[in-house]
Amino acid sequence: MMLFLCRADAQSVRDSLQALLQQSNLSESRRADLICHLAWEMKSSDPKIAGLLADSALQIAKILNYEHGIAEALHTKGMVYWYLSDYQEAANLFFQSLGIREKLKDTLGIARSYNNIGNAYFLQKNYKEAERYYQQSLDWRQTLRDTAGLIYSYNNLADVHLSRNNLDAAELLYQSALQIAGGNLDGQAFIHRNLGLLRIRQGRQEEALQHFQTSKELSEQTNNINNLALALIQIAQVHFPNKDYQLVIKNALTAFEISRPSGLEASASEAAQLLAQAYAGLGKFEDAFRYQLIYNEIQGNIWEKQSQNSIIEIQAKHELADLRSESERALLQKQKQISRLVILSLACVFIVVLSFLFFQIYRYRTQMKTAILLEEKNEAIQKQNEALLKSNIALERYAFVASHDLKEPLRTVGSFASLLKRRYKNQLDEDGLSFIQNISNGVDQMSMLLEDLLTLAKAGSESEYQKSLINLNELVDDVLNNLNARITEQNARIEKTDMPNVYMNPSHGLQLFQNLLSNALKFSDKEQCVIRIGCEKKAAHFLFSVSDNGMGIPPEWQDKVFLPFHRLAHKGKSGAGLGLAICDKIVRLYGGTIWVESEPGDGSTFYFTLPVG
Repeated sequence: MMLFLCRADAQSVRDSLQALLQQSNLSESRRADLICHLAWEMKSSDPKIAGLLADSALQIAKILNYEHGIAEALHTKGMVYWYLSDYQEAANLFFQSLGIREKLKDTLGIARSYNNIGNAYFLQKNYKEAERYYQQSLDWRQTLRDTAGLIYSYNNLADVHLSRNNLDAAELLYQSALQIAGGNLDGQAFIHRNLGLLRIRQGRQEEALQHFQTSKELSEQTNNINNLALALIQIAQVHFPNKDYQLVIKNALTAFEISRPSGLEASASEAAQLLAQAYAGLGKFEDAFRYQLIYNEIQGNIWEKQSQNSIIEIQAKHELADLRSESERALLQKQKQISRLVILSLACVFIVVLSFLFFQIYRYRTQMKTAILLEEKNEAIQKQNEALLKSNIALERYAFVASHDLKEPLRTVGSFASLLKRRYKNQLDEDGLSFIQNISNGVDQMSMLLEDLLTLAKAGSESEYQKSLINLNELVDDVLNNLNARITEQNARIEKTDMPNVYMNPSHGLQLFQNLLSNALKFSDKEQCVIRIGCEKKAAHFLFSVSDNGMGIPPEWQDKVFLPFHRLAHKGKSGAGLGLAICDKIVRLYGGTIWVESEPGDGSTFYFTLPVG
């Protein structure tokens, strides 16, 4: 039997299991148990690897005809699918495991299967069936004094009461679970997160936040990625109504970054939706649109895996298998009664055929319902995408009009400042002349900022998106001619590989390379500035690079430099902080990506991709 271990030190548990697996005198059944146990320990932190381990344990157990090992491996594999958001396959595996455990009369295993089948019903909001299975699991666990299991049975029954808005009953059950959790940090983290949800229902937001923070800290100690991601998402949701969008982004982004690589699609989906909403609240519509697309993609994957009534079909198959087993036992006891054997056999065949037809019809109806739901969901997603796109276009138009209309009063301010300087130069003292010069400098800087803002608004608009085949060797030479004075002044050495022909708007190409080369010259702090321009052809795209030997970019700034108005605060380095934002927008327009790799003091390399065709 696979024992539950308190994961106060999850890594040491895994190390111990791996050390045991290295022993040469292990029996194959013991090896299957240890591999299954290791899969169980990794199911939340790395479900993909855990799935491979569970498959390995299952294969060994099947070869040995080791039924207990088969049941444990099926149950563990079901939990892996649960964390990967494939709830239908998880429920199927739970029922398979239950069938074997009932045959073996493995009461502790039966209690665990009942609990997880209850989870499947709870997910589909069938609270009546969920409560029935949870209560059966609780009854067994109380009889067996399974303390570790009771934590989750109490908690799950509390979830049912919370869903029905029976808050007092939920409170009692959660507190009962917390009292027996003891040193089980995973169990404590799980319960604190649910207590936080209860506090929100009670309107006690501050207490809810404290519970979510406690759940987060405990999950970090046990390296339980699933619990940690869910706690971070709940923290972000508490901050959202107060419009603390930066805190929402901080927590949701961490949840997204730890859950998506691990295959935890449900958590990644929630985090992506929160990020889209928070960025929209900050007016960062490009980022909002990007995360909305990610959310749509993940939700599509989840919907493909789920069927609204699949658990009912799975249970029916399980119950049919039980009926067939009973029939077989009855037939074996009455082998001498030939006539009855024939009649019962025909009856069984008739039942099986009818059942097969019933389930085929049922499956067809379920698939049709799912298809309709998916179509409705896709329509809703399409409408949401169109709304975001319209919002983005409106933002670009606003930036265009604002930058254009502000130029005229700015010219007026600059003209009058020049006029004051010319007419009253002899009447003004040194401070007065300095003030006028500050006004002129501010006008020049504001004019440059508006020009960059206008460029950013225009980049990527339909009128600008007219592609033609251009020679990048000639284009880069034009850029170098434009920057010739600065190159000569800084004694810069430019090294360039042969460049391809690409389809793009020539003005976009000029803006892209001129901004990257200007940055390389601007942030040079060496006696001689060395800039290398490179290109490699990959399967479906070109990989370009612009590297320098300048002052470099700190790690914490490398993701921010492509955002509008984010620039490094170096003394004497002027600029509006829009150059790299323009580059990012142009590259994305052509379906490419742009990023930077840098070490402070060792220069920077900006990479970007453009399609071959």
